[in-house]
Amino acid sequence: MNPIKTEQREIGMVFQNYSLYPHMTVYENIGFPLTMKKWSKSDKKQRIDDLADILQIKHLLDRKPRQLSGGQQQRAAIARALVKQPKLLLLDEPFSNVDAKLRLELREELRQIQQRFGITTLFVTHDQEEALSISDYVMLMSKGRLLQFGTPQQLYDHPQNRGVAEFVGHPPMNLLQVQSEQFIIGIRPEDWLVCEPDEAFLSGLVISMEMTGRDFLLKVRCAEFTFRVIVSRDANIRVGQEVHLRVREDRLHWFDAKTGQRLNEWPSLVEMRFTGVSL
Repeated sequence: MNPIKTEQREIGMVFQNYSLYPHMTVYENIGFPLTMKKWSKSDKKQRIDDLADILQIKHLLDRKPRQLSGGQQQRAAIARALVKQPKLLLLDEPFSNVDAKLRLELREELRQIQQRFGITTLFVTHDQEEALSISDYVMLMSKGRLLQFGTPQQLYDHPQNRGVAEFVGHPPMNLLQVQSEQFIIGIRPEDWLVCEPDEAFLSGLVISMEMTGRDFLLKVRCAEFTFRVIVSRDANIRVGQEVHLRVREDRLHWFDAKTGQRLNEWPSLVEMRFTGVSL
């Protein structure tokens, strides 16, 4: 895009630090791209008013950026990016400077706006919850390498390698090393089921409990390994208690211990109980 003049690129950009012009009002900031395109005053006013209505900042149009909260500044920055109806909208961690409650509100609004305008949007974030909640497709990268590209559900249910498995999901996936050292088993904390001793895949000692709202997050120690388990608040479990756990076989994730890549073939849990796992 470098050879193309800025006003002709048809790209909208929302920066992490808002980058509003401090000497301009909100109205002037939003309308700046249209001023550069020499729109008439009446057409420009109509477009700005429409966007200000959608983003709920019409009452702020006469204010300067310093008079706005972080969320209001971010809405103004989004309006400025959308006002010229770009073909591509780029967002660089746009919600990192606002609090958690406002971040949730803004990402819900952004999703609705994107669907309303139908603009292809590239959203850069280190927050996996943001990526999974607002994206149609996720491109997960690490150190310049593409780890996986797919829908949020695909990344969560079928991570293609250990890097994706460790990053996607909160709390993160438990990874168990098989004694043969050929495999790594991945089990998400929510996929454990408390069971009777004779049904157990693993048993261990509960060393801590944390209430997360509707659930409890347990830390369970088995030999020298500690792993996470999510259980219902109704579960009658206490710190210091031994807990017996099984897991649905279709919820297991298998990775090659050397390459870290997802495996399509693996031993059954019956075989695993016979050979054991190294914890």
